[in-house]
Amino acid sequence: MSKKEAKAQYIYQTLVDVDNPPIRVSTYAERDLDDAILDASMEGGGYTAIGLSAAYAPRSGVLNAVALCVRDCALVIQLASAGARSGRPTPGITVQHILGERTLLDKSGTGGFYGFDMDQIALSLWKDHDISIADAIDIQSICPSKGARVPLVTIKFCGGDEVHVNEDNVGHTFSNMDWDPKSCVDIVQRSWVSWFLATQPSMEEGFRAIPRIHIQQFTPEVLSWLAKIVRDSQRQEEPAEVVHEFSGLRETRQGKLEIRQEQFKNRIQRPYGNQQMHFQINDSGASYSIPARPTEILGRRAQITTQGNLVLDGKLMTSLVTTGSRAPTQAQSLRASTVLNILQKKVQPFSNPWLKMLYLDQIPEWPDSPSALGLSSLPVTPTQPLNESQLLAVSKMLCSSKEEKFTLIQGPPGTGKTSVIGQFVLAAISGGARGLWLVAKSNVAVKNIAEKLSSLEFMSWRLVVSADFHYDWYGVTHPCCS
Repeated sequence: MSKKEAKAQYIYQTLVDVDNPPIRVSTYAERDLDDAILDASMEGGGYTAIGLSAAYAPRSGVLNAVALCVRDCALVIQLASAGARSGRPTPGITVQHILGERTLLDKSGTGGFYGFDMDQIALSLWKDHDISIADAIDIQSICPSKGARVPLVTIKFCGGDEVHVNEDNVGHTFSNMDWDPKSCVDIVQRSWVSWFLATQPSMEEGFRAIPRIHIQQFTPEVLSWLAKIVRDSQRQEEPAEVVHEFSGLRETRQGKLEIRQEQFKNRIQRPYGNQQMHFQINDSGASYSIPARPTEILGRRAQITTQGNLVLDGKLMTSLVTTGSRAPTQAQSLRASTVLNILQKKVQPFSNPWLKMLYLDQIPEWPDSPSALGLSSLPVTPTQPLNESQLLAVSKMLCSSKEEKFTLIQGPPGTGKTSVIGQFVLAAISGGARGLWLVAKSNVAVKNIAEKLSSLEFMSWRLVVSADFHYDWYGVTHPCCS
């Protein structure tokens, strides 16, 4: 008998329509774990796959708890911080022992810890609790489709036509990643469906081919870098609720509502994942909300359909709100994919000299550049007046030596940074340079660079922008837009 026996709780999973008994859930603080609890909660260890999920602190993103599930048994572990753990005697069994050292006896190649967004779980365990997981499999890696990182897409792919998926329940369960000590329903359901998908016979070969994550195979420097990327992305996620500012509400002939959006930062986007949109309506003193959905978005203009095809008829639309996380940008998706590929050892993290310089604070071995054309020897003859500081900046940017690969120019608005970029382009192109990429953080910054090049009468460029950029938001109609 363990020293502190938790009262069992039973939860019915509601994500997929399958005949499954209620899940028996035991919840323990990490300090109270022992081998007897583990064996009792996980059926003695005679299993091939374990579903693993995590829950995080709402503001900081720190990992607070994990859930492990096998068949109809789940174990929820509330984790102590690494600092608190180091200040007391080591208990008889630790989470490190479970996730990193108590290896599975199964040799079929399908055993291990299966979870959604396993890269985030693995790095958070290491960063927040000094726990190095082994034999970890990222479930979404099995799905070849473009939207594979969306849990609903992966669940449907693994379940096939035989398994009906409750989409609304999946959306809710995977949108709430916060740890709530009073309710473990969501974290348990995520761990259960992870185990369920991992044990589908039709998926066995696919899961066996997925590279496993072994945290101890990486240096602390690499793990610190990857963990920082993941944590920063957690903190920079879009708000869960966006209030759309609009004007000019009218009804179209097709019975749809059309609005003009006012702010790009809270613009309407295509629905993603579990997102839901609602109109708040005031009708004869009564206030209520009604579900809505965008059907056409073109620049500032957006057409909205509502449940039951609502007719205005004097009703006052007070607000339009979207709840749920927005779709990740291409940059966010690529960043997450790169982190996962590194953990799965598909790519080497610091083969790129830029990464080695920026993140390891090491002087890299720069390869010989085929574009080193001796631009630094070119005289800087600006077509517009430049001060001494600007001339020095252009000269440094033209330098192609291995010792000066990186030029940082700082200054408040209006000090001529964009002018420096323009003069650099003219000088570099006149010296024979080709294939210059000018990248900026925002659409407005890109537009400013394009306008500067136009003012210098240099038109041999192409502006690569999103569809949003073409229309009302910025008024860009330049023929070089693509």
